[in-house]
Amino acid sequence: MYCIKIGNNYVTRNGKKTPDINMAYKVCSLEECAKFMALRIPSSNICNCEVIEVETMEVSNKFSEEDKNMEIKNLNDVKNLVRNIFEVSNSIEKNMEDLNKHYKEVELEICDIYHYIELNNLNAYEGYKIYKKLQETLKKRRAIKDDMKRFEMFEEIFSNNMLDKLNGLYNFEENRDYHPRVDKKMFKEGI
Repeated sequence: MYCIKIGNNYVTRNGKKTPDINMAYKVCSLEECAKFMALRIPSSNICNCEVIEVETMEVSNKFSEEDKNMEIKNLNDVKNLVRNIFEVSNSIEKNMEDLNKHYKEVELEICDIYHYIELNNLNAYEGYKIYKKLQETLKKRRAIKDDMKRFEMFEEIFSNNMLDKLNGLYNFEENRDYHPRVDKKMFKEGI
């Protein structure tokens, strides 16, 4: 996967700058980077662009080093941990949506290539070129599917049931209610 960097910032899908690499628009080939730059980057900024290779789409790392080594000492520490888990879960959900859109685009691209092959008589050189294009597109689809599988595993970890329980833990103090067992009058009228 590749993304575009201008100075200390990365370029998002809509051509804006962000310091967060997780928000950067990532593509599977240098050719796609060039197309994206031609369409989204103003010509005055193109000479400042740098294309960098990134491993895969990663879960947004919302945890600081301090958070990673956090020792839970009180309820506020638990609340902060739960808040961080929710942020990571939301990041996973957003990345899955982006991957699904990108996957559908690549599937349509593969369909176009198949139809081109079906409807055209190609010589050896043209056949090789279309084969390489198909191979590159299939590799792109594989990278997306692998990322989707990783995120699905994270989604299982952050299942709705677990998040509901954590949310209950987070809101425990605010929603605490006591129902008297014996002396109901004391709670209604006071002492």
